[in-house]
Amino acid sequence: MDGKKKRTLFKNAITAVVILLLIFAFVGSEILSIFEIHISSFMIAGGALLFIVAIEFLTHGEWRLGGGNMEKEGGIVPLAFPLLSGPGALTIVLISFQSSGDW
Repeated sequence: MDGKKKRTLFKNAITAVVILLLIFAFVGSEILSIFEIHISSFMIAGGALLFIVAIEFLTHGEWRLGGGNMEKEGGIVPLAFPLLSGPGALTIVLISFQSSGDW
């Protein structure tokens, strides 16, 4: 990719990460309780997803699943989620907002 496309991809990924983390910070516990998911189960499932993405990148050097390419998706999958705002980041945001309040 040239420089302009890389910057656009970076901006899209960061915007998606910020939006995902803010949404999960405010309504994450409600979403997990609706589906009766414990935070430890969420962390295990997210780790498994991250492992699958890592193996895909290691074996093929690119994201082949889903049928799209990264330029069309704008860096949201797999950059923004699950790599940048993965289970660790979502869990930290959820726990910190529960323990210290919203702002």
